[in-house]
Amino acid sequence: MSDAGTQKLDPDDLELHPKVVNRYPADEDRELDLDGEPRNPPKVTRDSAYTDADWTIISGHRRVDALSEAGESTVEVEVVGPFENRQEELKAILDYNDSRDRKA
Repeated sequence: MSDAGTQKLDPDDLELHPKVVNRYPADEDRELDLDGEPRNPPKVTRDSAYTDADWTIISGHRRVDALSEAGESTVEVEVVGPFENRQEELKAILDYNDSRDRKA
């Protein structure tokens, strides 16, 4: 059974993908507009090849953090995957984060 689609999850149940942490630096000086135009929901995967977490964020971790800090008890996310292998999972991370600045 696939979990694909949009779901509301507790932000405390979401773990940041280690490859996102390593590749995309925190941008703490940038403000996130949570009241503006709706954006695509953060992307999460259920069965990451890189973590044992139930839910792993592959894109949109700043938005999840901001909503959590604002006191939201649930965050709307888009469930993606499952991925066939580690390469496909890494490609998804790159694709979903292609507009972000990254470490060299």
